Amino acid sequence: MENLLVMSLSGTTMTVICLFIRYRFKDTVSNNLEYLLNKLSILFYIVPLPFLGEYYKDMIWSTAETGGSNITELSLHHSYYLINVNGQVLPNTYLKIQAAVTVVWIVVSIIFFIRELCDYQNTGNMLRNYIKKIKILPESVSVERGNRFLHFSQRATVYQKVPAGKNMTFGLLRPVILFGLDPVDEAAKTVLEHEIMHVRRLDIFWKMLLRFAVILHCWNPFVWFLNENFERVCECSCDEAVLQGKTIKERKDYLRLMVCLSQKEGTEEMNRSHWEMRLESDRKLLEERIESAMNIKKHNKIIGIVIAVVLMTLNSVTALAYPRVYTETCKEEESEEQIELELRADILQFVPNGINEESTYAVKPIEILYEEQFIDTQGNIFPVKDTVDENLYRSCNHNYVSGTEYWHTKNSDGSCKLTAYSTERCSKCGDVVRGNRLYETNYDICPH
Repeated sequence: MENLLVMSLSGTTMTVICLFIRYRFKDTVSNNLEYLLNKLSILFYIVPLPFLGEYYKDMIWSTAETGGSNITELSLHHSYYLINVNGQVLPNTYLKIQAAVTVVWIVVSIIFFIRELCDYQNTGNMLRNYIKKIKILPESVSVERGNRFLHFSQRATVYQKVPAGKNMTFGLLRPVILFGLDPVDEAAKTVLEHEIMHVRRLDIFWKMLLRFAVILHCWNPFVWFLNENFERVCECSCDEAVLQGKTIKERKDYLRLMVCLSQKEGTEEMNRSHWEMRLESDRKLLEERIESAMNIKKHNKIIGIVIAVVLMTLNSVTALAYPRVYTETCKEEESEEQIELELRADILQFVPNGINEESTYAVKPIEILYEEQFIDTQGNIFPVKDTVDENLYRSCNHNYVSGTEYWHTKNSDGSCKLTAYSTERCSKCGDVVRGNRLYETNYDICPH
């Protein structure tokens, strides 16, 4: 659930950037660049980026100065927490609830997405019935995309001189173009280029992704704005692409023909679907397309890609908001009662000096009974004596057990310092053999 909220945050941030660019740099930014940024917004809405969050965290840890060990009290009531114990992976209650809500949300979204695909299939069936009715022989057109290093070719079926001047493009794998004109003049040829441009850029595919984003984030008003804005940007950028290098007269002829087609009647023979791309537009969109077509901005692909990469990188910082799953591994067998207590209890996250966050490990809160104490692997606490009876030490058949020694130092200002060492202790005479220092933790207010 929280992952979906972060995805919504990422997509919203990119949508706001597109909105800002549209109104602040309307006279300088090309429609092709705005089209590219809108596609990035769609991707941010549907693609989770938690791996980037870990990358950014590691980068921050590697560049930040560490003056000592840090400690964070982690409340498991609102955190993702897993325990690996007794050959099982057990989540806490919060993780279970979030996982259940997320599964329900995704299942509902998939159901609506399947419904959209059925609508797509129905639109295809209506188109096939319409083609059978008009009885026009098709032509095959090769649609090229990519460059000489990565080149793709796709075949599109074109039906020319369709009755009532109908112009539309439909289909992803086997695209079909209805062209209601006779391509004898340049304006009509430009109209056909416009429809082929939709196929070349896979606009139907991006509309599918956009519909899926709307389903996932239907409560977010910004995704609805993106849904409405994408139609405008898509058509205006197509116009810009096919009118590049055209003269003023050729642009006017194209726009005049587009206005005529939009005013024609008789297009109700086949119901309109949001899965198709049509040249005809409503009045508001038509006005924007005319204004945009008469003020073509030059589109530099390199500059456009650089701007898109910079904005995408900056916006990907929202990946830091993805929740982290804290995992603890218990090597010893534990009872169900003890596991239940561990899943409910809060933990402390220790960050020793000179390590990155991947080396961070979480432990249970340490109970301090003595200023110097030893805790074995079973959790038993023993005081550490300053001196050991020499006669007892010499006569003892030592049995050393591994554990951790803690030195607790309380300061006059109410703070304290806790230092941990890897230590072995004799279970018979109490002798300790101190090893390496593990970490040192400073508390502003002593919790012990």
